Amino acid sequence: SPSSGGTCAVCMPGTFKAEGAQCLAACAQCAAGKFGDNQPSTSVATYCVDCATGRYESQTGTHSDAASSCTACAAGTHQSLEGKTSCDGCADGTYQTATGQASCDACAAGKYGNSGGSAVKQNESAYCTTCAAGKYNELHDHKEVCESCPAGKHQPLVGMNSCPFIAIDGDFSLWGSYTPCTTTCGTGSQSRDRKCNN
Repeated sequence: SPSSGGTCAVCMPGTFKAEGAQCLAACAQCAAGKFGDNQPSTSVATYCVDCATGRYESQTGTHSDAASSCTACAAGTHQSLEGKTSCDGCADGTYQTATGQASCDACAAGKYGNSGGSAVKQNESAYCTTCAAGKYNELHDHKEVCESCPAGKHQPLVGMNSCPFIAIDGDFSLWGSYTPCTTTCGTGSQSRDRKCNN
């Protein structure tokens, strides 16, 4: 509203005078996802600044001395874009232990991340599970499960990122002892065997 001197009133912190607005026009609030500094403003809409990556603001008319006025994304979430009103949960296969982050981290090689909410994805050791023997997961693959070794390869260890061992044909064990003869008199037979397990 006009002051006694006939000039436009100064807008309050967190609000701005839209470009081209008349003196009697109400000051506009900074939109959600933005903040304005604590200095009274008669400037144009550029007064409102986007929240930084890793932060968000769901309310309108927010004001502060710095971008830190926007709320930091909680652990288990992230926000890769500026000027957002909320944070995104980490995708399956990723986690985030810190707050205010722009991205999530992938489970380490030889581990995988199963499904779960942001509360679970705050803790790497609790969320990322070790691949079992015969399975693998490559680094930064963002997988929810470990892959089985391909045909012709094997992996006898747990927590591995590849299946480097080539499967080879087995060899026969030593012969076992003969079984008792099938008859006590006349023609009979005995047998022995060996296994392909060597």
